[in-house]
Amino acid sequence: MTRPGNPYRPESGLTYRWAGVDIEAVDAWVPRLRELAESTREIAIGDLSTVIEVNTNDELGQLAAGAEQMRRNLIDLVVRIQAASAQTSSAVRQIQAASAEQSASATQQASTVNELSTTLTEVSQSADALAGSASQVASRSGDLSRL
Repeated sequence: MTRPGNPYRPESGLTYRWAGVDIEAVDAWVPRLRELAESTREIAIGDLSTVIEVNTNDELGQLAAGAEQMRRNLIDLVVRIQAASAQTSSAVRQIQAASAEQSASATQQASTVNELSTTLTEVSQSADALAGSASQVASRSGDLSRL
């Protein structure tokens, strides 16, 4: 008689081989494979806190160890990406601050140039008025000398 759910394994507990496969070994691996599959699904959706248990040194244990190492490498990669992102953000803030300083300096220079231009225009107008006044004075002094 066979156990329910496994028609290839007798109830006596004897190891039964089917097509060269040890059914006892397969039965022992199935729960471990399911656990490994569930852990890797969790990691695949981004839960890197899921630790993959390694309990054996057989092929399945080696597969689990490789998956656990990959999980640790992913954590390390995420940490390095976060650090690089923080450095990039800091550099961007420094560039923005320097740009704001340059903009303020350029605005101040433009304001100074406008003030200088206005002052030169006023000086030019004053010089024109003074030249006109000098011409009038010269003209009147010429009129006075005739007297």
